[in-house]
Amino acid sequence: MKTALILIAVLFAIAQSQSIVPGTYRIDCPDGNVFDIKDSGMADGTPLITGSWHNGLNQHFIVEYVDGVWATMYAQHSHKFLTVSSPAVGAIYTQEEKIGVNGAWTQQFRFEATTDGFTRVINRDTGKVMTCPAGKNPVQGNKVCDPSEKLTFELQGN
Repeated sequence: MKTALILIAVLFAIAQSQSIVPGTYRIDCPDGNVFDIKDSGMADGTPLITGSWHNGLNQHFIVEYVDGVWATMYAQHSHKFLTVSSPAVGAIYTQEEKIGVNGAWTQQFRFEATTDGFTRVINRDTGKVMTCPAGKNPVQGNKVCDPSEKLTFELQGN
């Protein structure tokens, strides 16, 4: 019985984390801006910001699961992976080359569906939630309970 309960809990956790299926996404913030690699940059360290939707490939992000619960996200234009810069509250996200086979923990994310139809994105290394900034400032890892943490993932014609 105990084994069955553990299996059910694990399957539930996987189902919750895969509220976002593998694919290419536009990621929307509550203020109407979308995730965007600044200036369509190709270099490591280019910040993830938010901006107006223009359908550029620097605004399309590919989600791939690495172990059933944790996923990586990379920019379609550069094929570089979203990476949190440090464990500090407010650390920014940048694009970087993939580290290792599945990406470093700084490059892995869990998706958490909210009761109001949005998604929270939690970094594996820091345990912090991605937060949309105001305007074209860099996307940050911040504290919980902030309405700006709620994102909408719009699947782009896969």
